[in-house]
Amino acid sequence: MANKLLMREWFIKVAESFIGSPYEWGGQNILGIDCSGLVVECGRSVGIEELRLDKSANEIWLAMKEIYPSYDIPGPGMIAFWFRGDGRAYHTAICCDHFMCVTADGGGSAVHDIADADKKNAFVKYRPIIHRTGTVRFIDPFGDKL
Repeated sequence: MANKLLMREWFIKVAESFIGSPYEWGGQNILGIDCSGLVVECGRSVGIEELRLDKSANEIWLAMKEIYPSYDIPGPGMIAFWFRGDGRAYHTAICCDHFMCVTADGGGSAVHDIADADKKNAFVKYRPIIHRTGTVRFIDPFGDKL
């Protein structure tokens, strides 16, 4: 990968370009996107090989944790994963810094079009990393591989 610092910055910028896009369960583009679609599309744009295929938050976690170490503390360009009590990742987002992330959430599986997203205020937006409950872990796709 080219200069990792530039790739990390570009990853965040691409995520920010989705801000305001409506949330759509299973969506993969600016017209409607979900959390895993956001991470996958941003990853594809900077050439993160492990994000070449569309996957759920848990599938991304499982693929990435085999290649990169995970962390308890976030940093710019890291991918955040939130977990249920059963150990499955249920949400993912892109960290902009140590406190904020770009996330596609607010709707869940009931949001299938822009009218649903509007009713639920479900759009891609900046949010504090601590906006969700449960355990959160971070993977740095620009860091050293295992």
